[in-house]
Amino acid sequence: MMGAVPLHLTMDPSSKVSGPATVLFVDDDLSFLGMLQRTFAGHGDHQLLWFNNPSEALERFAQDPNSVKLVVTDYNMPRLSGNELARCLRKLNPAIRIIGISSDIDQFDLELFDLTMVKTHKKQSLIEAMEKVLAK
Repeated sequence: MMGAVPLHLTMDPSSKVSGPATVLFVDDDLSFLGMLQRTFAGHGDHQLLWFNNPSEALERFAQDPNSVKLVVTDYNMPRLSGNELARCLRKLNPAIRIIGISSDIDQFDLELFDLTMVKTHKKQSLIEAMEKVLAK
């Protein structure tokens, strides 16, 4: 685990999200996670928990499945793929919102995800996707 770091997003005022949300971000690419941590520093009021190990993310989620509102996960990771992780998360909390983010989104089982997107370094694209899924 990389550790819990507060994520602050500037949410659209019309968003239906009530209050801050806890978001798990899971990706084994440390450079991508680090870039996102730097990019999101100092914006809004959500808390994002960063994990570079999907098994550790699942373990954290299992401690309190209802406290996490959104999981953003890569597909291609050691130990658990994004599909396997999403399947486990849904067993623990069928209402969890999940975004799949990868350079190859064709691998995702679309029935397990609320949204899939190509991995991007554009902060606004990810923020908009997170807002959209959290507002459901």
